[in-house]
Amino acid sequence: MWETTKLSRSQIFDCDKYQTLFLPSKWCLDVFKQCGIRSNIELFDGFVSNVYKVTKFVKKDKLVIS
Repeated sequence: MWETTKLSRSQIFDCDKYQTLFLPSKWCLDVFKQCGIRSNIELFDGFVSNVYKVTKFVKKDKLVIS
């Protein structure tokens, strides 16, 4: 995932090909709407908190989803 404050015309065109877009935050939703996306936009929490948890992986200081 990458974050931006503005989408290019080609990105807007590509996004509008889909009936529904699932975005991870209200901030992303606002950016897409301000850029003129016409597709239906839904907020989606990709991590279900009662199933996944972030734990520190000591080796090489990486975070692992377990």
